[in-house]
Amino acid sequence: MMFNLEQASQAVLSLPTKERAALAHALIHSLDDKVDANIEEAWDQEIDKRLDLVERGETTERDAFDVLDEVRLIKYGKTD
Repeated sequence: MMFNLEQASQAVLSLPTKERAALAHALIHSLDDKVDANIEEAWDQEIDKRLDLVERGETTERDAFDVLDEVRLIKYGKTD
């Protein structure tokens, strides 16, 4: 069975969130012509380091919307 883009999009958007995320990851990864194993390893180490910090309670958590508002305020002098 052949799908056009609209049919494929509708089918994908009906998937559960985790499955859509996995598909998005696979699609983005498929666009990379060449994956540098050193970069992949470096990111894996960084992710592990950050997760350890969170699990040990050594980080401060902030709402992403608050951070974006702060960036807008610094850059543009407004938060809307």
